Amino acid sequence: MNSSVRVSFLSLLLIALGFLGLAGRSAELTTAQVARVTGRHFQVGVDKTSGQVVELIDVASQHNFASAATNLGGLWELDLANAGTLTPANARQFDVAPSTASALRLRWSEFGLVRAPQLNVEVTVRVDPNQALSHWQIQVNHTGGPPPRLIRFPRLLNIPEQPREHLAVPVWLGQQAENPRALLRGENSAPKRWEWSYPGLLSMQCLALTSDGGMGFGPTKTPRALP
Repeated sequence: MNSSVRVSFLSLLLIALGFLGLAGRSAELTTAQVARVTGRHFQVGVDKTSGQVVELIDVASQHNFASAATNLGGLWELDLANAGTLTPANARQFDVAPSTASALRLRWSEFGLVRAPQLNVEVTVRVDPNQALSHWQIQVNHTGGPPPRLIRFPRLLNIPEQPREHLAVPVWLGQQAENPRALLRGENSAPKRWEWSYPGLLSMQCLALTSDGGMGFGPTKTPRALP
């Protein structure tokens, strides 16, 4: 049985809202190494060789909420019943090309799986031409069995740190933490993962990383499963 799953996200650019990630080592990329899509208010850029998100730029301020990361964990992570955990680093082939004037299509394939030889993962990133919005959609095709047990998407691995950050998560009535990066770093600076059930303790599928006087953006999630 082959199955496909599609999951969509909407990212809204606002003052003092953000999507949290742990900053790590970074490597500068040249303009020729980045595929971009740009609206009046927001620009998204990805590494042409790996699909890593390296630019999430507020056009007015030119503030970049992402930077290049040497960690190839990547934009997504899947848990397949017949293959275990997969990331973009497991793909032998990656392609990126414009799908429309305001969108990019990213595709990973050739995972070398005996039970899912045609498995491929497609991500579409669309920037609204007139609003500070970006739309992120992932589709997993030809799983060779049941749909993925878990999809983590989109993953941002290297958000630059801003001063006086606060993390707000809608757990129950809402919780806010100061200095969230310290809370998310374990021993020897190893990253920690926080997860909550939805529906359940998590009231909404979103979070906010705020910076006093800084910039940010907020994600929401709209999943759709395809037969």
